[in-house]
Amino acid sequence: MSSETIDRMPSVMDNPDVIPIARTYAIAFLDATGAAGVSEADAAGELRGLVVDGFRELPELREILCSNILSTERVLEFIDQSLANRLSPLVANFLKVLARHDRLPLLPAIEDQVERVWETRTGRKRVQVSTAVALSDELAAGLRQEIQNKFGFDPIVEAVVDPALLGGLTLRIGDTVYDGSLKSRVQQLHTRLRERCLHEIQRGRDRFSSPEGN
Repeated sequence: MSSETIDRMPSVMDNPDVIPIARTYAIAFLDATGAAGVSEADAAGELRGLVVDGFRELPELREILCSNILSTERVLEFIDQSLANRLSPLVANFLKVLARHDRLPLLPAIEDQVERVWETRTGRKRVQVSTAVALSDELAAGLRQEIQNKFGFDPIVEAVVDPALLGGLTLRIGDTVYDGSLKSRVQQLHTRLRERCLHEIQRGRDRFSSPEGN
């Protein structure tokens, strides 16, 4: 799992209420890698392969695991019979734990938190980059290098296309937004012009109402 540009899949991970729960399971999953004899990177990569690639290629897999259409017993049977021989014991057992606690619907959010926790542990950070049009591979690579040089960490660029930006881009790192978009500059210009107009109007009123102005 090296530096890359990723596109987020809309899912339960967008619900802030599930993030603390998902993060708790994510930390437990990564903490279990030592006893299982696998690296955190390999475990996180395998879980991502299941949730991102597997769910994309086999939508019915997501339906079976995350939609509660089957009883817990049937889901456990499905994991044993259809998935266990294709997954590491760590991931297979983790799915069973989630099934027994009725947390499989949170699997996409848990996977997302697994990546984020692992990134933090390895000194990497996600940077959400919003642009009016999609970034080319060349531009994305150059942007990653610029971010790394400026901020001193290994970035994972999370690309978002927002036509409303008109041009330029915005960067979100944690809770901080660096806005260099044309939309932002237009809004700033509009604000300055409005403030200038209000100031001139007030000056006119002051001159009209003062004794010197009469």
